[in-house]
This record gives sequence, C-alpha cells and structure tokens, in this order.
Amino acid sequence: MPPEPLRPLALIVTAREFERLHYACAIAAAGGAIGRKVTLFFSNGALAALTGPLADGRPGWQVLAGAAALDQRHRRLGLADFETLLAALRELGAGFLVCEAGLRAMGLTIADLRADLGLASGGLASLLMDAAEAQLVYV
Repeated sequence: MPPEPLRPLALIVTAREFERLHYACAIAAAGGAIGRKVTLFFSNGALAALTGPLADGRPGWQVLAGAAALDQRHRRLGLADFETLLAALRELGAGFLVCEAGLRAMGLTIADLRADLGLASGGLASLLMDAAEAQLVYV
C-alpha cells in the first residue's frame, strides 16, 4: 500500500524579529524538501522581510534589527542565509501569501514588496480555505 500523502503545511508569520523570520523560512523549506505543499502567510511586522530592495541595493529585510549580522553569522557557520532560504522556497514551489489587512496596517502595498517571490495577497479567510487540511504553525 502506498504511503499516505503528507499533509500540507501553512505558516502564519507575524513576527518582525529576524531570527523568527529566518526560522519560519527554515521550517517551510524543510517541509517543502520532504514533499509537503507549503504556504507562508505573512502579516503585520513580518511583511518587513518581504520589502523590496533598499536604495543601496541591499534586500529590504536588512533594515530589521540585527538581521545583517545574524545572516552573516549563519553564512560563516555554513548555515542557510535568508536569501538562500527564500530561493529554496521559490524552487520548492512554496506559496507566499501576504495579508491585505496587514499591508494596510503597515502602510504598505504589494508594490512595495519583492517581485521575485510570486507573492499573492489575500486575507485570513483565503488562508483558512486554502489550508483547510494543512498543519498550521504560528510564528
């Protein structure tokens, strides 16, 4: 008998702290790597991780407190840095959903966010409908 298919994984990411954002992406990448359908739902402070490039070309998430130093430390230790995780998620087919209410609350529009991740906007109802069978993780 073939094994049961793995349940989808949906992460609700609201934390602005870079360490939590990084780990949320690591959980999602691990889920995708073992064949789970993964959706990341970003809202409120976590949207800072998805903002477009800064004027000097650095990724927008580098404005987060301690982000650049922690990301550099991960690279030195041979761990996945944030851009590597985002690229892996993209390659694994993870879905990125950004909360419309969260965008408004943070004074952002989807045009302020990265264009390379295939971001879609929606609300909690959209997430809950899409992830009805998923394991939900809140970060």
